[in-house]
Amino acid sequence: MRIFLAVLLAGTISACGQNASNAQVHTLPSGRQIIVLGVGKIFFTKDNQTALMLKYQTNLSLEDKLTLQKEADEIWSSFRINVEQAGLSTGIVSANEKPAGFIVTHSRGFNFVYTKSANGQWSRLNQ
Repeated sequence: MRIFLAVLLAGTISACGQNASNAQVHTLPSGRQIIVLGVGKIFFTKDNQTALMLKYQTNLSLEDKLTLQKEADEIWSSFRINVEQAGLSTGIVSANEKPAGFIVTHSRGFNFVYTKSANGQWSRLNQ
């Protein structure tokens, strides 16, 4: 799993933007491949907490929440280790559509938030 972190951090971009030149292909334990757009820390001003976010491109419809959730959970099974190694108790897996448009592009995204409880158990927040 340290290789996963090294590959992701090599493509880290501070704002976690969708710059195609920074995208990296990563193979999940199931053999499925995803396009990682970036990994970075997110700072919440409301409660002064920090989370690690993995932003990736999905081919799934953002309307199909159940299938999208299963995909995010599979990614989380690997990414969780990176969040723990960073000493954080919140991780975000951000599913993003492939950008559409020519000169002006746009895409939608959906975030899955995972938190660690006081007893050390991870769970996905219901949205």
